[in-house]
Amino acid sequence: MKSIVLLSALILLLVACGGEEAAVISEKAELAAVDTLYLTAVDTIGVEMGEESLVFAFLVASAYTPDGTIAVLDAQKATLQIFDPTGEELLKIGNSGQGPGEYQMPLGMAVTGNGYVLSDMAGSKVIRYNSDGAFRDEITDFGMMPPTRITGTVTDSYLAQHLMLDFEGEEGPRAEMMFASFSDSSEPSVVYESQLLDMQGGMLSSSTQLSMAGGGNGEAILAEKSDSIFKVVSFSPEGDEIFRIEEVWDRIPLSEEELLEDQLSIAMSISDEGSSIERNREPRTDEYRTIIDGLGVDNQGRIWVAMGDTGTPYFRVYSPEGELLNIAIPDGSIAERADYMISPYGFLAYDSDPEDWPKVYLVEVNE
Repeated sequence: MKSIVLLSALILLLVACGGEEAAVISEKAELAAVDTLYLTAVDTIGVEMGEESLVFAFLVASAYTPDGTIAVLDAQKATLQIFDPTGEELLKIGNSGQGPGEYQMPLGMAVTGNGYVLSDMAGSKVIRYNSDGAFRDEITDFGMMPPTRITGTVTDSYLAQHLMLDFEGEEGPRAEMMFASFSDSSEPSVVYESQLLDMQGGMLSSSTQLSMAGGGNGEAILAEKSDSIFKVVSFSPEGDEIFRIEEVWDRIPLSEEELLEDQLSIAMSISDEGSSIERNREPRTDEYRTIIDGLGVDNQGRIWVAMGDTGTPYFRVYSPEGELLNIAIPDGSIAERADYMISPYGFLAYDSDPEDWPKVYLVEVNE
């Protein structure tokens, strides 16, 4: 019997923002000279009790589609659902299971210009569906595991942070962590950046985690999630670098109150008997703030960098060429711990660790 258990921390500890916090953020010299935008929730999808399709368990992804509907992936319920903006369920894509087009532990979802891509960790595969939800194909030869950190593009491809393992190389075992574009196979179409990993003693060592976003003209943008580096890089569809912002930052300690906060721990089990996800509260192990928390690109090509350096949620908004244009601040109508999905099709947010119940926020920008 094979058994894999993975444990990861999936929490953002954020502080609500308002006028005072906006003033604190704007005290930073480079931010003081730009205008401020505000993000507000105009509606939500999800209820505490009631219609089964609207009672979520563990949201791991949500995104607008090209036709204005909303895709929602619930890992614990193992469902990929499509809603209209009023919250009416239009479609449920695929089913829980082990057959073609079915999934057991869906942890990643990407909306592309031609449909949906779903990453099933337990099934060791990536499944593709057409825009109408019909099963298209699945790719199963990724090796140890498929990429689970994925995001869509306006084309038929998707972006991924993916671990590539080669145990048959002439120079011995090789491990590589890459940021790449994938389409019709497990081989990347374009590799934008890669990092060789140390495999001494049979253990892999890499602390690099990325946020990724696809632009309206096929650009691929990455941001490194680090406590000591601010890094945002934009690439053309062919892999040429458009701009790079990379600066070393001083580490910013978490407050005493934040260090006492528990964090959400996710235990994922895969065995011959099936797969499961369990969530627990654990003492947090990090000591410093993550400089960048997330990334997105809107329909104007502006790049939205979600910041974590102040403890107050806000965004730095850049032009497609890398010029700082604005800062943007949630107005308090969105959960403090929310993850944002900003794409050329629209703005959404969702909370993996809600204080009340899971929901998706439909977000607008007040400029």
